[in-house]
Amino acid sequence: MRRISIAILFILVVGRVCFAEEPDSSGQKKCLFVGEVNSDSINIRSDSTVNSEVVCKINKKECVDVISESYDWYKIRLPQNAPSFIKKDFVDISDDKTATVSKDNVNVRLRPDTASAILGKIDRDEAVNILEDRGGWYKIEPINSSFGWIRKNFVNKIDEEKIKLAKKAKKDEREATTDKSISVEGIIKPKTFTRIATHKLITEDDEVYLLNGNKEELASLNGRRVKVVGKIIPAEYSNPIIEIEKIEALD
Repeated sequence: MRRISIAILFILVVGRVCFAEEPDSSGQKKCLFVGEVNSDSINIRSDSTVNSEVVCKINKKECVDVISESYDWYKIRLPQNAPSFIKKDFVDISDDKTATVSKDNVNVRLRPDTASAILGKIDRDEAVNILEDRGGWYKIEPINSSFGWIRKNFVNKIDEEKIKLAKKAKKDEREATTDKSISVEGIIKPKTFTRIATHKLITEDDEVYLLNGNKEELASLNGRRVKVVGKIIPAEYSNPIIEIEKIEALD
């Protein structure tokens, strides 16, 4: 009996090691691979069981970042349609669309209720986009450290070679524009996952640029469409950084 117990304990420990989530250099969970959903109206759940709460649904052809796996389930970053809530007590308002977290290790929950499922955690000084005021809570855009679970059979792994080639092409294009002024149009958003920059710009093609500029000026343009002129700063990050020379509101 003792040998059986030791064997079971060994399996559990090994299982945990196999499925461990390794953080990247920024402290975020590293993406194992990018997957594509193969069916419509698939449930993303708060835990890796069919009895756990449904966070939201996702459709065919949508891509997901797979963070880890556990038996028949993948842990993924939440899509933008996932409901996320944070208590007002733990944030300071920047303006009517953004807030800054004022405590460390603050829970992001599925509903405006302290008994609801925890989807992720966020630290002091990180920015969040406010979508709605819900009494003592804010509904916010999902943060990069919020996660859900999806059954493995609903996700196909995207060809890694294609992803590498696409990344290389973007890197080559970025290096070619270094020290040259570029002009980009898009929507200003607070940057919620690392502290490289305070804001980002998202283009119509969903390209993301990190913005290095005046924090107060960028905050005043949150949620607005702008034209940014500047230079690409050489850096080893997945998104290019623009040192702003000029910024102009287009709406």
